[in-house]
Amino acid sequence: MISQRERNHIIEALKNAIPYAENGMINVSVEATNEIIEMLEEQEPKLLKPEEFAGSYDYVWVETRVSENRSGLFVADICLASDAINYELQMCGQSDRPILEHSQLGKRWRCWNKKPTEAQMRAVKWE
Repeated sequence: MISQRERNHIIEALKNAIPYAENGMINVSVEATNEIIEMLEEQEPKLLKPEEFAGSYDYVWVETRVSENRSGLFVADICLASDAINYELQMCGQSDRPILEHSQLGKRWRCWNKKPTEAQMRAVKWE
């Protein structure tokens, strides 16, 4: 199931992509919108590239490599840090903003568009 935030982003994208009727109403049915949302929900989690997660205003699943056989997983918003090289995390309920080094992307941390299962995380090899 997708979050309400994701649902709202989808609806906004549809509003921007689909022509409006003369009365200002969007020319797409609720059924069509729900079909698109269901299609997106069925997609498998995938690793994101920096241009997909940095500054997207969406929360992503951040996986950190704790050891060879163990990973941590949490939700965060990621943006480009003030040095324009590394990434700054904003996590729910926390005021500190940890920095993730760009050079460690794919080696010590990576981002997913949806919450991956343990099997999905193990199936995608680290660099």
